[in-house]
Amino acid sequence: MSSNKTTKKNPVSDRELAFREMNRVLRPRGFGLVTLPFRIINEGDFNRFYSGLENLGFEVLSFSGFYKGPENSAFKVYLVGLRKQGEPKKEALAPEVLSWKMDSKPNKKSSSKKKKKQVIDDRPPIKQEFVTQFYPTKTKKSLEQCIKEAL
Repeated sequence: MSSNKTTKKNPVSDRELAFREMNRVLRPRGFGLVTLPFRIINEGDFNRFYSGLENLGFEVLSFSGFYKGPENSAFKVYLVGLRKQGEPKKEALAPEVLSWKMDSKPNKKSSSKKKKKQVIDDRPPIKQEFVTQFYPTKTKKSLEQCIKEAL
């Protein structure tokens, strides 16, 4: 878990620090995997995010993308595969480079005091499950197959 907020005192975000630390501990040409809940990032964030990762010394591997579990599973995740290419190219990145859908501020709508807030959450309960096989949403290949093809 990391935030993307910066302050005058600390111009580097927690998120950027986490990726810099990942770069520091990986051997040259070493691999890393990062997973994010599927609701916090969307495809419109990829170009900016991948560019930021490249500036932090990583190559984004081709199997990166959205993955889901077997047919009857509610498991969904965004996975990015990284390979260390070298040291970070920049001292600090602009905060928006590593920002995702979840970081955008929602539009504040005026609300009426007369409107009652919904007390009962209408979302169905999430069944906890242990998922060992998950697949890219586009190709339906196993993660192992995707990694072998990328290397």
